[in-house]
Amino acid sequence: MFKTEYCKTKAGYEVKLEKPKQLNLEKIKQVFEIVADAGILLVIKVKEKEFEDEVIVHDYGTLKFKKLMDEKIIKKIADDIFKVGL
Repeated sequence: MFKTEYCKTKAGYEVKLEKPKQLNLEKIKQVFEIVADAGILLVIKVKEKEFEDEVIVHDYGTLKFKKLMDEKIIKKIADDIFKVGL
């Protein structure tokens, strides 16, 4: 469904859908805490166990994690976001 990769230039993880699809940002706004809304992207606050981060959610189906480095937790959070937004 999606692939996870570390981006050295952005110093963080990026998650992309294997087949790009438009995300429904309105649905995501109803479920997650919003830090910023720029219309075509959201910055949301996520928490999984003791891990907390802000994620940039692009409407074209790409997620960018700012600080989180645990790939297993990133995949779990990405799955939760995609389930809501697709």
